[in-house]
Amino acid sequence: MAEDEYEIMPHKAISELRDELARLKKNPAGAAGDSLQHSIESLSFKIDRLMDIFKEGSRTLSEELEEEASLIKKIKPMFDKIEQIIEQNEKIATGMVALADLVKGEKPEKKEAPPDIGPPGMGPAMGPPPGMGPPLGVPPPPMGVGPMPPPMPAGPPPGPPPAPPKKKGLFGR
Repeated sequence: MAEDEYEIMPHKAISELRDELARLKKNPAGAAGDSLQHSIESLSFKIDRLMDIFKEGSRTLSEELEEEASLIKKIKPMFDKIEQIIEQNEKIATGMVALADLVKGEKPEKKEAPPDIGPPGMGPAMGPPPGMGPPLGVPPPPMGVGPMPPPMPAGPPPGPPPAPPKKKGLFGR
């Protein structure tokens, strides 16, 4: 121990060294570190605020999605009914157009004509068996057509019936 040399230092210098050591432990970068530390603390505060904003946005979005799902459940039956009404309106419109065509005298377009069926037991449009038909030289009558009406007389069609005479009312009107 005699070989170790000790230097006696004043108490003031030792306390300054302790303070400097404490500052270095607290902020190892020194004076520039104070500014850096302040910036880091500010950044941490701002990130915390940003996280709060995202949490609030997430909560609001989930509430809106729940409201939307509830609204869809309420609207879907009405939407289905509206679709049914649209389909019914299309069918009614098609029927009205067909009726208008009939009133105008046009024949409605048929999608598919039923097969012409002959007498029972003969199958569709088979006709009578050979040798049992009309005599030779006479054209066969068309299938499914009744007798023809008598021909109309030549000349203009008769006009409307004459109007009955007007009766006078109680006060001569």
